[in-house]
Amino acid sequence: MPYLISGYGPDDHSNITLYDSQDVPLWSSSIPNPSFLCQAGNLLFAVGEFEDYCTVTSFLQDSSSSHPSWKKIDTIRLKGTCLCHLHAMEKEHFLAGSCWGDGTFFTLSYDETGHFGDILYEEQQTDGSDKQSRVHCALIIDSFIYVVNIELDLIICYRQKNGIPEEYSRLKLPEGTGPRHIYANKTHKLFYCVTEYSSQLLTIDYSNPEKMQLVQAQPLLDPEFSGESFGSTLAVTKDQKHLYAANRGENTIAHFLLDEEGMPTYCDRTSCLGDWPRHISLTDEDRFLVSANQKSGTVVFLERETATGKIKEKAFRTIHQSDVSFLMEI
Repeated sequence: MPYLISGYGPDDHSNITLYDSQDVPLWSSSIPNPSFLCQAGNLLFAVGEFEDYCTVTSFLQDSSSSHPSWKKIDTIRLKGTCLCHLHAMEKEHFLAGSCWGDGTFFTLSYDETGHFGDILYEEQQTDGSDKQSRVHCALIIDSFIYVVNIELDLIICYRQKNGIPEEYSRLKLPEGTGPRHIYANKTHKLFYCVTEYSSQLLTIDYSNPEKMQLVQAQPLLDPEFSGESFGSTLAVTKDQKHLYAANRGENTIAHFLLDEEGMPTYCDRTSCLGDWPRHISLTDEDRFLVSANQKSGTVVFLERETATGKIKEKAFRTIHQSDVSFLMEI
């Protein structure tokens, strides 16, 4: 399957690239610091991550091309800083954006041609104190948006209508946890959350959005590891039997088994074969676990054993791109 990679860097070189299954570049584009991508149907959205503002750029797929390619359509500038995550509600044509720099959470409308409409919501999250706020991830699930605040140790649930959110509930996590990235197991109504500061995998019951509950916390790091490490992202197989979580610093991928109730149990770990795995993804019908290693500038394809889910120790193949941060199969 084709896949897109993106990363940091100026707009004078290709920093969004589409590859085919043989790692041949098919299409590329350039915008400053496209550290995260989001797809919605035939539209592609790229963040622009900056310290004093942020941008979102839209691309429309070119139907006349023999292979997937996109035309740049629109760019909008917003006040939030260090935008790092987008999630699209394709049915209602809006995006939810998370700004790590200043804790701004926003929703933004767009039309089917890729042109942006109104900024529907744009506010800095707070816990009522003077503590700095940093938003890192937001998931839209039907009429709710769940927003993860890494610095305030909060998951805030909003009820949304036509892309306009209204706060509904909050889950306060243990102080210093640093929740960063969440995945929703919709079958069992569980969130899996990787924490950056405490390097843990949290399991959260969201079956009642009004009263989310933390039900389990497990370490991501080897007990014998003594250095500094930060959890980044996770990936779950299509059959929801295996979960993988990345550690920046230890530079490993921790593997968990998911039982019939969706609860994770640690299984094993393997090297990401690079430095600073900022993002991981499963591709080719879960044949590969792919690690975007930012500091080593490598995208490493690690082959999985089908029966056990364990990752083979040697790289299947490697792509080089400086300051890489994201990979997405299309």
